[in-house]
Amino acid sequence: MMETFAPQVLLFSLAGAATGWLYFALLRRSLVSRDGKPSTSGFLFLLMLRLAIVGAGFWAIAQEGAAPLMAALAGFLVVRFAMQRRMVEG
Repeated sequence: MMETFAPQVLLFSLAGAATGWLYFALLRRSLVSRDGKPSTSGFLFLLMLRLAIVGAGFWAIAQEGAAPLMAALAGFLVVRFAMQRRMVEG
């Protein structure tokens, strides 16, 4: 059991990181409009898409148990901190 635990944790943390990267890429896209004019319908569509992706991803991972869910959340948070640092530093 223990020899398969580490690869599973790594796999789920990478899945969480990929989910986080996609979430924050869509967030950035929704905040930066192409023509400089904010589009309410585009913003709402990307908001619903982000929430659906994160909700479905974490729901699917939660079906595997608490440890995979915590690993995915850790991966998501690592990406969040990296994106924040990237935005602050320019």
